[in-house]
Amino acid sequence: MKRISREEIDPKDHNLMEPLIDLTKLGTEDDPCFGKLHDLNAPECIRCGDNEFCQIVKSQRQHLLRAKESETTTFLDEEEATIVTNQELQDFVKRSVKKNKSDSFILRLGKKKYSGTEEEIQKLIDKARNNA
Repeated sequence: MKRISREEIDPKDHNLMEPLIDLTKLGTEDDPCFGKLHDLNAPECIRCGDNEFCQIVKSQRQHLLRAKESETTTFLDEEEATIVTNQELQDFVKRSVKKNKSDSFILRLGKKKYSGTEEEIQKLIDKARNNA
């Protein structure tokens, strides 16, 4: 398309203060491509020229989808992380109680190293002392 000089553009026909890209239409049915391909390095995306905007919109959509999905279900990676941390914390408390470490030491190190709450660690200490 041939470039048109500013003198040839009638300001009454075009609002020059209006943005060139209507961000409300990005990613909707009116937009045939935007944010729908999986690879921004695909030839179609490179030819488009809007791949920076596309990447921003795509990441925002993914963030919203993940937040919506996390309300209904728990992701395995989040669930496993808490299970492993709790098991490691329990093992740490049991080892420390067997070595006759003080409660303050176990609480301090348990909070710092395993990100456990004080109440949770105290319950594990009481449980380990009753079993020992």
